[in-house]
Amino acid sequence: MDIDVVITTLPDSNREWFSRCLNSLKDEPVNLYFVNGKRGQIGYGRAESLRCGSLPYIAFVDPDDEVEPGIFKKIIPLLSDYPVHVYTDEILIDEDGNKICDGWSIDRDILNKVPKDLIPLLWDKQNKSYFHHLNVFSRDEALLYLQKLYVGHRGIEGFLFQHIGKFGTVKHLSEIGYRWRMHKHNISNHF
Repeated sequence: MDIDVVITTLPDSNREWFSRCLNSLKDEPVNLYFVNGKRGQIGYGRAESLRCGSLPYIAFVDPDDEVEPGIFKKIIPLLSDYPVHVYTDEILIDEDGNKICDGWSIDRDILNKVPKDLIPLLWDKQNKSYFHHLNVFSRDEALLYLQKLYVGHRGIEGFLFQHIGKFGTVKHLSEIGYRWRMHKHNISNHF
């Protein structure tokens, strides 16, 4: 195995969604860990995640989201030449797990189906996309930003995405890997 996957939980994490999250990971060839997060401090949870396990790569999955079954089996061969980051595409899902849209095709009509407090996070007028892929980061490169992670909040994975890529090869697996659940409590200031 090459990948440690860490789920950051909160005391009031939705149990049904958490169960779906775990089910989506059950047959994946990864080591699974859990970290107790702090409300409103998603960066803290990501930083604490780096202390879990020791494999060369780490991925973060939120307890209200899901991965596409089999996606890590597709990512692992891409790690053979030691990229610093591999990421997949994503879809938005509703509270019941039904697909809302592909992450790269979001438009104003789709936004009508999304809780209003999430719109600033999702809407990028320049490229009509947002940032919540399944990210597999090199642990060594992520550790370089450990202190920044502890104080980082909204957009912390975007921060890692932008900075880790400076150290080497970044690979994009053009397949759906992450299912981001849209609900009124999933913006990072609630998480």
